Amino acid sequence: CLPLPADDTRALVIFGDRARSSAVADILLHAFGLTSCERRLACHLLAGHTLEQAAEEARIQVSTARGYLKAIFAKIGVRRQSEFVAVIGALVPPVALEAMAG
Repeated sequence: CLPLPADDTRALVIFGDRARSSAVADILLHAFGLTSCERRLACHLLAGHTLEQAAEEARIQVSTARGYLKAIFAKIGVRRQSEFVAVIGALVPPVALEAMAG
C-alpha cells in the first residue's frame, strides 16, 4: 500500500504473484493517470533509455515524446526525469519495467 500524489487522497494496493509483475508497472502508471502512450514511453525511460531512444522504440517523434514527458511529469508531480525515475523506479520491480518496455 502506498500513497499516490494527487489533490485527493488515494492509495494503491496490489496483490498477486511475481509472474505478472509487468502488470504492476502498468497498474501503477495507470493509477497516476497516464495514458497508454505515456505509460509506454515511461517504461522505456524507466528501463534506462534516453528520451531519443525511448521515442525511437515507441515509434514516435522526439517532439511528441517531449510532450508526453511534460504530461507525465505533471501527472506524477515531478519536474525532472531523474525525479520521475526515482519516484516510480523505487515502486516497481525492475523485471516489470523491462517487460513493459519490450
